[in-house]
Amino acid sequence: MHMDASNIGDRINHLRRNKNMTQEQLGLVLNVSPQAVSKWEKGDTLPDISLITALADVFDCTTDFLFGRSNNLKSLLPQIRVELRKITQEQKINFLGEIIAATSFNDPPIVKNPQLTHIQLGPTGMGLWAKDRLICIATSQFL
Repeated sequence: MHMDASNIGDRINHLRRNKNMTQEQLGLVLNVSPQAVSKWEKGDTLPDISLITALADVFDCTTDFLFGRSNNLKSLLPQIRVELRKITQEQKINFLGEIIAATSFNDPPIVKNPQLTHIQLGPTGMGLWAKDRLICIATSQFL
């Protein structure tokens, strides 16, 4: 999804709501007034440049995303590789689970047979099963 930099207020509003934060709570974290947050979200003003990295930290996103550069996931791969080398296998598996959860739809699929699709996370990796057949495995070495 590509977003225009002029819509930073829309992104702040969307990210804040996804975190279940009020404008007042975000203002407290950033040491600004709730009115300032409201003005950003309405597009009346922009956050001070010194707050951009703090906003990215609060929302667990990149500054690129805040500025509208969201279509460059490939450029993040080197950084992701470096960070993955620093964490344990269990943390890698949990991270992959978070990615799967973040990209899943909110509504669970209607499945008449619970054995149709199953994701198994374990100490040796992750397996994806469909109709009692292993269709994909990601080992800890892969992760």
